[in-house]
Amino acid sequence: MKIYCEPEKLKAELSLKRFQGLRVGLSHGVFDLVHPGHIQHFIAAKKHVDILIVSITADEFVNKGPGRPIFNEEIRLSTLAALEAVDYVTVSREKTAEGIISILKPNIYFKGADYRDSADDPTGKIESERIAVEQIGGTVKFTDEFTASSSKIINSVLNPFDTRTKNWIEGFKKQHSIEEIDHYLDEISKLDVSLMGELIIDQYTMVDALGKTGKDPILAFQILETNLYAGGILAIANNCSSWTRSVSVYSMIGNEDKLPDEVSAFLNPKIKLHLTKAEGPTITKHRYIDVGTKSKVFETYLFDPEKYRQNSNGIFLNQIENLIETDLVLVADYGHGLMSHQTIQKVAELSRYLAVNVQTNAGNRGFNNISRYPKLDFFTANSRELQLEFRSKNIDFSQVLPELMNKLHASRAVLTLGADGVKVFGKQEIETVPAFATKVIDKVGAGDSVFAISSLLAFRNCPSAIIGLVSNIVAAQEIANLGHQTPLSLGDIKKQVRSLLR
Repeated sequence: MKIYCEPEKLKAELSLKRFQGLRVGLSHGVFDLVHPGHIQHFIAAKKHVDILIVSITADEFVNKGPGRPIFNEEIRLSTLAALEAVDYVTVSREKTAEGIISILKPNIYFKGADYRDSADDPTGKIESERIAVEQIGGTVKFTDEFTASSSKIINSVLNPFDTRTKNWIEGFKKQHSIEEIDHYLDEISKLDVSLMGELIIDQYTMVDALGKTGKDPILAFQILETNLYAGGILAIANNCSSWTRSVSVYSMIGNEDKLPDEVSAFLNPKIKLHLTKAEGPTITKHRYIDVGTKSKVFETYLFDPEKYRQNSNGIFLNQIENLIETDLVLVADYGHGLMSHQTIQKVAELSRYLAVNVQTNAGNRGFNNISRYPKLDFFTANSRELQLEFRSKNIDFSQVLPELMNKLHASRAVLTLGADGVKVFGKQEIETVPAFATKVIDKVGAGDSVFAISSLLAFRNCPSAIIGLVSNIVAAQEIANLGHQTPLSLGDIKKQVRSLLR
């Protein structure tokens, strides 16, 4: 009978097995769809050891792209446990396999032949796994049995997308290659980037609804846990620091003087912060989330736009002289006071290449619009922001957005349409790319992620279809998590591109 154990419990179980002189092997993966190649791999592996363990990546850490895993970890475990060659199954609740390797300490770590050349692994994880195995005195063995791609089978048979999305992907594959996408992603890794925008702390408090109070017509909630995340320009910086050579952030912090430790812990060490102190509080957006449904029930803003505007025209204005030293400047204007008229004029004057995202939100009530910028090279906007820009609900985006591009001297632009994906505009083309997201937890930050990656790719003159595809991959990852958590690395994006296009 196959046994499922949590890793620490299995570690104790293996101690007795090793005392008895038995050799232990480990194979790790997602195993979303077990196919003949996997079965042959397990049979081949079992010939070399007395005990074969198969570990899977927990659902929350599967990084195969939108809609994955197809099957949850319970189904994946039960499927693997049904195989004769497998003795134990377990779950790794980490993004990579190094942790499970160090816990279980296999004598042999098995991988399929398609992993033999570590140069073909865009994430670099195979090499990290090899080092982890050698550190515990084990060896890595590649089986040379029949191989097949789970992603290719899933895309052919169990594709999670609707017909429109599947047709677009098939059309894309005829025009563009994985190698072409890799080229543009490698190109943005060479960039030095400056970022400017409001520094925002995103506070999430989980609550449990208790019901209506006895005396008043209001709902009562029990407060559970609270977490802080890097929001605003810091979230964009985290993304860009995973994709570019260097990132410098120009912003303002409130009278607290420093970021909370929980927020600092989320920041990539590569980020260079240039923060000017404002007299008001650091901007904090506090969202209360129902623990059962993960729905937002209430939100509060802590900010003082007037104090930020006053400070922006003082020391901060002098601080941004170094913007001209980087390849491009990304401005995320949340309309909370940092981007004053004087600051905007100076940024437009200094920037070699300027990408802008101007947001409409509850804090600026629609008074923040992109027409405040005299000129720029690239911008992103959502449909609501364009409606406010043109003061009309009924507009033809395909007509008005090129007009806005001409007015702002922009060569490219991206219109985000939520569940309908994105439209990427060039001088003579419009590429409509459907959304890839199949799981929506928190839509906050999706637009920021699209702005960050599309700005970098547009700077490198990337084809519009590739900008749309990569932007939607990044957005799907963002909205599948609560708050701004670990951003995708370039290797992660390349891996998801491969899963999507096989």
